[in-house]
Amino acid sequence: DIDSSADATPDSHADADTEASIDAPQDATPDAPQEAATDAPQDAPPDAPHDASPDVPQEAATDAPQEANVDAGPCTGVPNYAATILADGPVAYWRLGETLGFSAVDATGNGHDGTYFNTDLGVPGALTCDTDTAARFTQSKNSYVTVLRHVALEPASSLTVELWFNQSAGKATQYEKLLWYGRPDKQPWGSYGFERISALQDGFTFFAHTSTSSFADALGLAENTWHHLVGTYNGAQLVTFVNGVATDQIALTGSILYDQVHGLVIGAADSNFDNFDGLLDEVAIYAKVLTQQQVLAHYKAGRP
Repeated sequence: DIDSSADATPDSHADADTEASIDAPQDATPDAPQEAATDAPQDAPPDAPHDASPDVPQEAATDAPQEANVDAGPCTGVPNYAATILADGPVAYWRLGETLGFSAVDATGNGHDGTYFNTDLGVPGALTCDTDTAARFTQSKNSYVTVLRHVALEPASSLTVELWFNQSAGKATQYEKLLWYGRPDKQPWGSYGFERISALQDGFTFFAHTSTSSFADALGLAENTWHHLVGTYNGAQLVTFVNGVATDQIALTGSILYDQVHGLVIGAADSNFDNFDGLLDEVAIYAKVLTQQQVLAHYKAGRP
């Protein structure tokens, strides 16, 4: 278990009184959305304001939940993954299965659509029995997805964050983010998310910031391999799950702090800030705490 630390930037796991900051400038504005997302690398678009999603039409969603899998073999009788997730009531769910366009559609219908920047779409996804695709994020291309701030994405003390990731070989970097909510370089140093552990390059930690910061770790995660990663907070402790199994828990109390300005970023903390390099798929946020049985059921629906 990793000890809690008060008012510290999560990128340092600092002690309680440390006023650490991140070197990258926060005021850098993100790139504008792509004109068309394709499997081939895209040219970096011109700069645009980061605090608002571009006012452009969205592509039609291509990743509606499928019917239950009935193919012969290992997928016989396996519950449909998207239907399993939606049945547990996420406030937002991005399948990242689009093959064209720049809109990451919220499959819940709650309207928390995201915007792709410099991502490669339509790559093979994490799920064994579902042909829905994933998105590739590349550090050198400054890839990420932004989602505007919304109160529904800001639970106080009942939170679950869920995703699948596949780290590119040899591309792990200190403090890279799979997902981050809030501004990462000023207090409260972000509100919640997954980041690469500073001392170890084979794991990620689940972070939440209340009156203090705490981190629950997931270690020994191989590169070039899909992992199902879940973090929960119930007002008393943080818990991290890998492939349906709890790997760490640590005490934390209080309500999660939000700056009421910055929203969610998938695949980074901000534009050109702690970018992840690899594949991401099936990202969901819940304003509730999933049980271990639910987490395991989600993993088995994805990888029976």
